[in-house]
Amino acid sequence: RPRHLTKGSAMRRLMERAPFRDRIPIFAGDDTTDEDAFEVVNGLGGISLRVGDKAPTAAKYRLASPDQLLSWLLEVADA
Repeated sequence: RPRHLTKGSAMRRLMERAPFRDRIPIFAGDDTTDEDAFEVVNGLGGISLRVGDKAPTAAKYRLASPDQLLSWLLEVADA
């Protein structure tokens, strides 16, 4: 990938295009390369989830493990 592109810039581009435009973004990540995407998602009023360790994060929510993320996603899908 070009160095100037980040997960945040990718998320912003996706959210500007159909079918994502005018929808609420959800982004889950587990490392520092996800932080810029958390900030973009937060700025768009979305749901940002940090999975794993207790490192400082811009994510609004935190889940302990990938299994917890899967459970949450299944719950949301059923709602």
